[in-house]
Amino acid sequence: MAALIEQEIAALPPKMREIFVLSRKENKSHKEIAAELGLSELTVKTQVKKALRILKSRLGLFVYVAFLLKIHQ
Repeated sequence: MAALIEQEIAALPPKMREIFVLSRKENKSHKEIAAELGLSELTVKTQVKKALRILKSRLGLFVYVAFLLKIHQ
């Protein structure tokens, strides 16, 4: 499952992926990310929110299919 999550993170658009990784993996605040990348805090917040929405929709389907496959084994 971890590999699947990493694969989906890697599939995000480059800038969105960079912001997401800084936020979730490096535990930086939106303010820190904005300063580091020269963006507004609102842009950072929006990009993180969009990344989470994308990951939730993509991974939600995979989790559902995995669940169905496990039941039918």
